[in-house]
Amino acid sequence: MRRDSQSPDEIPWRPGSPLDPALLHGLDGIVHLAGAGIGDKRWTDAYKQQILGSRVDGTTTIATAMAHATEGPRVLVNGSAIGYYGDTGDRITDETGPKGEGFLADVVQQWEAATAPARDAGLRVAFARTGLVVSGDGGAWQKLLPIFKAGVGGKLGSGKQYWSPISLNDEVRALRHLLEHDIHGPVNLVGPDADPQRRGHEGHGRGAAAADCAAGSSVRTQGCARGVRARTRWPVSGSYPASSSGPASAGSSPMSPR
Repeated sequence: MRRDSQSPDEIPWRPGSPLDPALLHGLDGIVHLAGAGIGDKRWTDAYKQQILGSRVDGTTTIATAMAHATEGPRVLVNGSAIGYYGDTGDRITDETGPKGEGFLADVVQQWEAATAPARDAGLRVAFARTGLVVSGDGGAWQKLLPIFKAGVGGKLGSGKQYWSPISLNDEVRALRHLLEHDIHGPVNLVGPDADPQRRGHEGHGRGAAAADCAAGSSVRTQGCARGVRARTRWPVSGSYPASSSGPASAGSSPMSPR
């Protein structure tokens, strides 16, 4: 926890500061997703550094502690993003696709590279390259859903940018799958549909309804699958991030170990 522990099963830590490896004793694995929100503030130079540093410093701290833990976790599922692929336009890509251009692609590259201490120690590391998580409780959709549910939503910028959504329920299931199965390296966590954002009233209306589903249900997504293909596009709009991710088209191949 990034605060003082309030119960015996909580471990306090600070990104960028050493974490005592002994505190990880008895853990089987770690899912690390922490990082400053890319859509929370204007992208000033200072905030761009916070976006990068919050991911790299935290990941380095955890990966280093895991590497030195004698009886600690053997699996790290680390947060990542399909922003790695940059602007692919209408081209579908999967985990074999090359790194793209731009700030977010550079962030993801350094974010994943920060797991090196754990990987070099022989631990299993999986990168959860996540799209836009659909939830009314947080993230981009928490801000967008009320607008579209009110019927006043429209295209953002050119509207040509692709968003790759995944329901929160499927995201959690996917992370658990990565934690429990022998899977290494990057895995796209997105749903099967890839639509430009300009189809806002229709597509986001469906997303708004999906986010209102009962806790036990999920959006019609494929969840976590090795071979999921993604389309990503970010229009340039001043100093603001154009979107937190882009919709995706998913392949049908099942997730499998490398």
